[in-house]
Amino acid sequence: MEFTHASHRLALVSSGSTLELQFEPPGFRAVPRYIAEGASPTRLRIFIDVGLIEIYADDGRWCATKRIDSDAPITAFKLASGLENVREARVWALRPARALP
Repeated sequence: MEFTHASHRLALVSSGSTLELQFEPPGFRAVPRYIAEGASPTRLRIFIDVGLIEIYADDGRWCATKRIDSDAPITAFKLASGLENVREARVWALRPARALP
């Protein structure tokens, strides 16, 4: 899964034996962050907010949180997998809270 951000490159990659968050801030070389070696999750829940991404695999068996040093939001994501690997995908967008008077 690739995430679109104005200044950072982010991707969540599962090879079947590892689950890693690839994160490349501007001006640095890519440093993958392994969430778990030997992980082959069947369910992922990903929460995205401005400056933060949280990943929970198999109901919290493996998890990771990554802060993004930027005020720019993740604006899109792309799920790239064979159809045999994805049974269901759902996306929810939360509405921002109304400003108090």
